[in-house]
Amino acid sequence: MTNTTSSTTTATDQTATPATPGPQNYVLYRTTQLGWQQVGYVIMAISLSSANDFTPPAGMALGLDAAGAYPTGSIYTPATTQTTATTTTSGS
Repeated sequence: MTNTTSSTTTATDQTATPATPGPQNYVLYRTTQLGWQQVGYVIMAISLSSANDFTPPAGMALGLDAAGAYPTGSIYTPATTQTTATTTTSGS
């Protein structure tokens, strides 16, 4: 009796794929006072892959809060760079 062994080799893709950046913590805060909510008042915390994923409404901005230090209702002090909503009007 003859014993034969069969082996199969499977190729795997060893190509490195770039890591997808994980979401970061941002806060939506006021850039203008509205009623009792002063400038810097945090409306909500939000987790985004990029600040470009969300456009804040007029009078608000996104601030990076990597440490999650600004809960809703706190006052956020913006860094030198921020994402603000702008309205453009064209004049004739």
